[in-house]
Amino acid sequence: MLVSGAIWPPVGVPADAPVAWFRDEPDLAVLASLIALGPVAALGGPLLGVAVARWAPFRGSALVGVVTLVFVTAMPSGADVPWRVLPPWPTLYDEHADGSVLTDSALIPDVVQGWVLVYLLCLCGLAAVAALLRDRPHRRALLWTGGALMAGAVGSFLLAVS
Repeated sequence: MLVSGAIWPPVGVPADAPVAWFRDEPDLAVLASLIALGPVAALGGPLLGVAVARWAPFRGSALVGVVTLVFVTAMPSGADVPWRVLPPWPTLYDEHADGSVLTDSALIPDVVQGWVLVYLLCLCGLAAVAALLRDRPHRRALLWTGGALMAGAVGSFLLAVS
């Protein structure tokens, strides 16, 4: 997306309308946000699904897990930073003129996108550890790993919003 935006800059509708693609954000921040938007979300969802299936092996556990995830993550979405960063989705928003024309894509101000990416990767690791904790062998090592990932998630969250 960064390369295509540099080669073919976005064109406004009408053509003379200004369009700012991520304003003056650094390329590394945009890249971290876009990686968090796609690949990390594609990794985290199935990992969380496996963890839910391992710990709640009944029909409908996936539905209960998805509904719970939506409600828990939707609560802080309208809040101010730092709580707006808490849900595991990227900190990116689009502005539309006249309700339909995209005029601007921007990152939420005062959030360090690289640390948000580390935070989301730690959440993915926690989901994998949660799924593996269902088995008895190596539980002590998994608890230590989960503790380290939890500390990493809290630390990277605090670094992302400060």
